[in-house]
Amino acid sequence: SRSGTTIAAATRRSRFPGCGPRSDTMAASAPAVRAQRAKRGVNMVYGVYAPSSTPSVRQWDVDGYVLDADTMTWFVDHYLSGVDVAHDDPGLAPLYGDLAGMPPALFTIGTLDPLVDDTLFMAARWAAAGADATLAVYPGGVHAFDAFPIDIGLRAREAMHDFIRTAVAPH
Repeated sequence: SRSGTTIAAATRRSRFPGCGPRSDTMAASAPAVRAQRAKRGVNMVYGVYAPSSTPSVRQWDVDGYVLDADTMTWFVDHYLSGVDVAHDDPGLAPLYGDLAGMPPALFTIGTLDPLVDDTLFMAARWAAAGADATLAVYPGGVHAFDAFPIDIGLRAREAMHDFIRTAVAPH
């Protein structure tokens, strides 16, 4: 498809070659695109599902919480590396895609993450498409809070591990 070719070109030309679902924020939309091929479940952690920015990104005015609106703009610009892609292209913004037939998903987000709306909106669209969507919202969690040795980070990681164990268990 045009979207797939365009996004693949943007990824190849990105300053973040080899971005994975947990390495750089912009790459977090990739699991949503790949989830269409997944069978058992996907772990969706503070992803970018609408790079043109949701209200929480546009209105974010707090500095010092790992991620801010200016940094998000920087990631989007560098991820695309000059490739002209409509910001509602489902290959870039899975929030606008057809989510029918998606596998079960765990969506994890902290309330102090500018991507909170991305996650809330994507989880709602996922469920509206008929897929199982579990939403885990952690009050006080900043972007990437699960990477820190704090109580909510430990709880979030345990919930993710439980979800993955269940998803990959023999049926």
